[in-house]
Amino acid sequence: MKVRLRLMVLVLAVFALLAGACGGGEDSSSSDESVSATTTTAAPTDGGSDSDSASDADSGSAESTTTGAPATTAAPASGESESSTNDPVEDEVPDATHLGDGSLGYVNVEPGEDIQIRSLNAISGDVAFLGLPNERAVRAVTGLSGTTNGGDFGKIKGFLVNVGTGLDDLCSADGGAAAAQMIVADEDVVGVIGTSCSGAAAAASPLISEAGMVMISPSNTSPSLTSDLAGTAGENYYPGYYRTAPQ
Repeated sequence: MKVRLRLMVLVLAVFALLAGACGGGEDSSSSDESVSATTTTAAPTDGGSDSDSASDADSGSAESTTTGAPATTAAPASGESESSTNDPVEDEVPDATHLGDGSLGYVNVEPGEDIQIRSLNAISGDVAFLGLPNERAVRAVTGLSGTTNGGDFGKIKGFLVNVGTGLDDLCSADGGAAAAQMIVADEDVVGVIGTSCSGAAAAASPLISEAGMVMISPSNTSPSLTSDLAGTAGENYYPGYYRTAPQ
């Protein structure tokens, strides 16, 4: 029976999301803008001099006082479009053809076999606090052995998921490369959840990718492992690598 790699990517992504807890809030602030309007009243205009008052009275003319009218705002010219600023701006789609079509092929899982994935995290030494929560989360989801009830996630298309023995990336390039070599030696493995550290991923990713497997990290943050917003691949990016943590 064929299990498509796209399904594998989805499964591993779910496991990685559950393994790496992401949280946080973003403070937002708002400020009220006030616009003060100034009203100016023109000074009254004298209607005549004292020496002319008698003659003005005889002739029946009266003095007049003029008050300035408030300024008015010109109306938009007829035919002028007010929707020019509201026109949607089309986002420029970056050229990402150099990244490939994302297809790594497919894997076969025979009836009665388990879907084999591996957990690769920093689970020893001073950095164990980085990888042990991920390792435990993976096993909580899949089940300790993968042969009893399939863990919390259950079966996938009728197949159990087996994580095997957890591997240690030692949070180093050497540790990542050594563990990756062990993983790719097993042709039944379809994907990896890890690594904990970006340095270990940079060394493990090319080996995992060359073997046609998928690797999804719940905690890698180095921009070099993926690509920028323009679709330019990082120096350590290889097809099949994904992560759920933001860079």
